[in-house]
Amino acid sequence: MDRRLILDVVFEKIQYTNEQKEIMYAIEDAKEEWDSANSMFQLVKDPQLIDYAIHKENAAKSKYLFYLAKAKELGICMNLGYTIEKG
Repeated sequence: MDRRLILDVVFEKIQYTNEQKEIMYAIEDAKEEWDSANSMFQLVKDPQLIDYAIHKENAAKSKYLFYLAKAKELGICMNLGYTIEKG
């Protein structure tokens, strides 16, 4: 199931500000980027592509951690199972 659809359902049940919603969507997008970069790293064989995959994975990880920190500042709690609760 698309995780964005899950967020949409949660947003219907719990009132979040637009800023909180944007942060949660950004976290989902960054997580998908990180997963994609990790998959790429697992598949590539060429040394130059390996370097690129490492760079891409590190960038995605940094983006993900940035948005997690922003969520923490706003009091948004998301557990590893992607259950979202208002903190």
